[in-house]
Parts: sequence; structure tokens; C-alpha cells
Amino acid sequence: MFLVHAFSHAVILAIIITVMAEEKTCDLLGEQEQESSKEVALMNRLKPLFNQSFETESKNGDGQYIYRLRICREVFSNMTNSGLVQISKIDNKQKVIGRINETHLANGTSWILLIYQGGDPYGSHCTQEDRKALVMIICNRTTLATGFTMVAEEREKIKQCSYVFELESSLACPPEELHHNVHRHLSIGSILLITMFLVHAFSHAVILAIIITVMAEEKTCDLLGEQEQESSKEVALMNRLKPLFNQSFETESKNGDGQYIYRLRICREVFSNMTNSGLVQISKIDNKQKVIGRINETHLANGTSWILLIYQGGDPYGSHCTQEDRKALVMIICNRTTLATGFTMVAEEREKIKQCSYVFELESSLACPPEELHHNVHRHLSIGSILLIT
Repeated sequence: MFLVHAFSHAVILAIIITVMAEEKTCDLLGEQEQESSKEVALMNRLKPLFNQSFETESKNGDGQYIYRLRICREVFSNMTNSGLVQISKIDNKQKVIGRINETHLANGTSWILLIYQGGDPYGSHCTQEDRKALVMIICNRTTLATGFTMVAEEREKIKQCSYVFELESSLACPPEELHHNVHRHLSIGSILLITMFLVHAFSHAVILAIIITVMAEEKTCDLLGEQEQESSKEVALMNRLKPLFNQSFETESKNGDGQYIYRLRICREVFSNMTNSGLVQISKIDNKQKVIGRINETHLANGTSWILLIYQGGDPYGSHCTQEDRKALVMIICNRTTLATGFTMVAEEREKIKQCSYVFELESSLACPPEELHHNVHRHLSIGSILLIT
């Protein structure tokens, strides 16, 4: 009996291995061996989640839906390349929101953005374009994966619509030593700024009045769609970011052989002589300037504790990325201690044949959830963080 069972177990194991070997996985942009090394590294980093399946429920409009997600695996083998599927609880109809053969990946200090494109086309919304899923994987050191939730469906736009989800995972966390060394709260600059504000309150009020007068004539973010027909979600997010409109942010970074300054403004021009310039790269060697993204091609999305600002329509690449226009992704992360700080460049993705991007981070209290939600959602101080503070 033991030998029979041993043999049958060996056969079953062989069948499982054969089936697993044939399972489809994420297909990144580009031919094999010519894919972005950054995206390949991120895909490998997410491998511990490949065997798992995640599910959440959400009510959209008149419908009640189940959303099922798999990371680089098919949700249903009879739905080709299905990475994220919507299932109606009323009539059991299924729609593919995004497919694993159109996968894109980006990341920052404590997050990984997984994008599945090529979903089933919309019927009457979004100019009948293919559906797309954005899955924001957020650092949570206490779990391999938990908290899969739907944040929103953006279908008020005429194009570039999306479904936005969140998932928490330790795989999105930075290494422990980086976690301890990154000072992400009140910097010396922030403290000095607060002190100066208290000392020069009256003069600041005068300057603010002048700024408001000038701002009345300044260009601002142009969202997709004609005026009064823009996405209400994006308009609300733009209004939420208004306290940052007066500010200018700067960071330095070395890319390849060059040393660059990056200057960002939120819904304002960096330089008035560079039309609609929202984010500009300045070479420290020859002072050449390139527009990375423009405010007249602004897109916005958000989750529990983050806002994603996208500026498209930058100056075209010379030899990379099929000479497409540059694009900036600015991930604004919740930090309750400051209005805005910590503007940094995370990476430039230009190994792909298209859909390249520059990725930045900025911390702001404007990205934080309301206090009552903050207390109810256990997203911030983990047990490890509390022990560290203690």
C-alpha cells in the first residue's frame, strides 16, 4: 500500500509540476531578453505572491461586484491572460479588467505600482477603450499580503480610464537599514520654515496677497475633457492640492553620465518661457533644460494614503523609448507632519520601447486620509514601528 501511495503521489506531483510549468506569467513590454531590467527585477520581487489569489467586493453604481486578482498568473484559464477580473453578483457576468500579457511595473521607497492593461473594452464609457487596472502595493512589514481593496473606478474621462486597487505587502517595503535611515518627517528645513513663518507673519501675509494677484493670471493644470466635462474625481484631487500651487520643489540626481536638477511645480509653470512646464530637468554640466511633463496634460488618481500626479506631453526622447514624449509620475505620499517635503527622484525608466517614465516622490499631509479613517485603518504604525519608537 505504501509503495502504491508513494507512486500515485509521485504521479500527481509530476502532473502539478507540468501544469505549473505551462502557466502563463506576466509579459513585460519588449522582446524576451530586451525587457526593462527594472521591471524584470520588480516581477521577480513579487514572485512569492504568484501562487496567491486575492478577492474583494465593491458596489459600483447599480451593480455589486467581486474583483479577483492574481499576480502574474491567470485568474481563470478560460479567460486568456486574465490578471484581474470583475464578477457581477447579480448575473455572474465576468469582465477582464486587465491582462498579464500587458503588464507594467514601477516602484518607489515603500510602494510598487502594478498596471494591467488590455482589459475588455468599455461599452459606452471612455470612448470604448480597453479597461486598465492600477494596483498600488503598499509597504506593510507585518504580512506577505493582505488588505486587497478596490479604491475607485475612474470612467468619467473620455480616455485613460482605470480601476484603482490597493494591496498591502512586505515585498513593497525598503530594506530595514534604509527604513531606519530615511528621515521622512520634520526636516531642519521644515523647522526653519515654521520658525520663519512665526517671525515674519505680517510680511508673509503681504507677500501672499501679491502671489495671489499674480496667480490669478497663471496657467493651471488642464485635465482631460472640455471644461465642465472633466472627471469630478480629478477636479476634486486638483482642488485638494491647491495649497501646494505656490510652492516649487527641487532635487538633484545623477543619471548615467549626467548630473541633473529636477524642478517641480504643482499645477503651475516651472518657467514661463517653457510653455506648460510642470516638471523640468536642468543639466548641471551645460545648463540644458528639458520639460519632463506638462501641466496641460495632467492626470490624477489616489488611494487611502497617496495621490498619483502624472504629467504627460514632455519633450520627446532623442534615441530612447521610440522617441515618445517624456512623462513624469509623482507619487505624493501621506506625511501628517508637513504640508510638503522630501521631493526626490526615484528612477528613470527608459529601457522600454514605449511607456517610459520618470518617477518621483513627494511627502504631504494633503495625501493623508481624514483622521477618523486614519484611526480605523491600520496602515501606518505597525508593531515594528511602535517597538522602534519605544
